[in-house]
Amino acid sequence: MSTQTALTVPTRFVEADGIRFAYRRWGKPGGLPFVFLNYFGGNLDDWDPLVTGGFAADHDVILFNNAGVASSGGETPGTVSEKTRHALAFCDALELKRVNAVGFSLGGMIAQQLALDYPDRVNRIVLLGTGPRGGEGMTFTELSSEERADPEQFLLAAFFSPTDASQAAGRAYLSRLAARTRDRDRPVSPRTAEAANCTQYGNGGQCRRVTDTPPCKTSSTRPSSCTAPRTSWFCRSTRSSWHSTCRMLSSSCTPIQTTAPTPNMPNCS
Repeated sequence: MSTQTALTVPTRFVEADGIRFAYRRWGKPGGLPFVFLNYFGGNLDDWDPLVTGGFAADHDVILFNNAGVASSGGETPGTVSEKTRHALAFCDALELKRVNAVGFSLGGMIAQQLALDYPDRVNRIVLLGTGPRGGEGMTFTELSSEERADPEQFLLAAFFSPTDASQAAGRAYLSRLAARTRDRDRPVSPRTAEAANCTQYGNGGQCRRVTDTPPCKTSSTRPSSCTAPRTSWFCRSTRSSWHSTCRMLSSSCTPIQTTAPTPNMPNCS
């Protein structure tokens, strides 16, 4: 059994595909490791020590920052699929042949994609507060601007209900996060948080401030069962995830809208 805990385990680094990934690993050696995939604004310090410590009592636990997040190098990609490939590269660098993936929010979308694309590499997935790829309908618009601007208020409002008991549990959670005093991770940059937020919630129009929208490609093929006119195929995401989103939408032959595309909704017919 490792003598390290969630509060004392050092941050280590490993390089894969030209990216230097930050990670922490401790717990009971042997058996399949549990790889934790965090929410869009989270870093290594944002996992609850009570949760990760509980897993580590019986399992090998690995926390890591994906590309561009906090202490990891590289750029934050704009699609779940790209984030998944980076997660697999990290696993390859640690020679992890098969893992259990624990995904929280955006991390849960990555865990699902990992299991879908690389089923031979995933034993189980544990999904926490997440949804399918794209996160349609999952937004933080119900939170006030003050709550979104203050990190602690954001966590209390987004992760806990407004009841006294839940808010007390939230404050206890924040106290546990602050208990680690050594080797703390770098904060997640606003640019990285926005890019990750766009990946998760792009279909809700959250990415319209982003300027790196690629031109939309056209295709002369549609599913044979599709009866909707070509003009009804529009991409809801405005980042580089447009292509995977459009493929997903057009594969099910679901018309998105029938009006002319706007600059924020390029024609993906």
